[in-house]
Amino acid sequence: MTEVRRILGEDGSLLGDAVDLHRNQLLEFWRFMLLGRELDRMLEELRGSGRIGPYVGSAGTEACAVGVAAALKPRDWLFPSWRMTAAALVRDVELDALVNNALGNERDRARGRQGPGGLGFRDELVAPISAPVGTQIAQAVGAAHAARLRGDGAVAVALFGAAASESADYHSGLNFAGVLRAPVVFVALGDQDLGASATGYGLASSLVDGDDVLAVFAATREALERARNGEGATLISAIGGHEGRGLDRLGRHLVGSGALADDLAAQIEAEARHELRAALDRALTAGQPEGASLFADVTATPGPALAWQRDALMRFGAEYGGAEDPEAGNILD
Repeated sequence: MTEVRRILGEDGSLLGDAVDLHRNQLLEFWRFMLLGRELDRMLEELRGSGRIGPYVGSAGTEACAVGVAAALKPRDWLFPSWRMTAAALVRDVELDALVNNALGNERDRARGRQGPGGLGFRDELVAPISAPVGTQIAQAVGAAHAARLRGDGAVAVALFGAAASESADYHSGLNFAGVLRAPVVFVALGDQDLGASATGYGLASSLVDGDDVLAVFAATREALERARNGEGATLISAIGGHEGRGLDRLGRHLVGSGALADDLAAQIEAEARHELRAALDRALTAGQPEGASLFADVTATPGPALAWQRDALMRFGAEYGGAEDPEAGNILD
């Protein structure tokens, strides 16, 4: 069996070669992981109180999500799965955008079409998440192949749970990646070593501790370099996803190295909660998307069928009370 790559031990000690990152960068990793945890807790509370719809919690994914996203260059595309909210933070998606997305309000870039945690941020090159398991795998291969045809040097990365290896998109995606030698990296978080299937499709593979943010970062950076050099795709099996383990492990390392004192940790945690509370307060002042926004951005030029549907919805709203009648509420409620 392939040995699992680890850089940080459970006690935060270095087990392997240190990653060439400044202590401030490691602190930033820890802050993103902490912010991701606190955002997840807030969204879980909103779901429990009925303020938002079904939400898939992301506890335990922080180390993998941050490690992968931190290795990307600005021009690279990220195709995440549910539970990878922290990756969007690393890609510079603002907290306001994430909270607006969760509430599906009028300020949500997706106009309320995505479920809470569904992401989808074009400017930051974070693709939207589809409900079916594993769809982002094949989508990432297509984006990677397009990037190579354009010659822009971009790589696409697909993040998914190991259970997606049972989907048709997993096998289709790996097959096309192998045939096309596409500049794409697959990262599967869970309890399975998928290296055998990678080999079968002609891909490189690696096995890392998914609760070790530095090991994930190092493996992803190496795979991205292979892809940019035209050496093909890589599948990284990240074994882990245990709640709190990744954050605590990096925290112990930072404390042991003298980079994170107790007062600084408390300050960062308090600031994270304040930022989240402020973002939520702002989001709660926004109304719902207008009914007509359902038909925006569907096609570059709306066709007759789309225009007919839009007009029918507006007539329905005018007759029975809806999105265009402030006294009647929203017909989509």
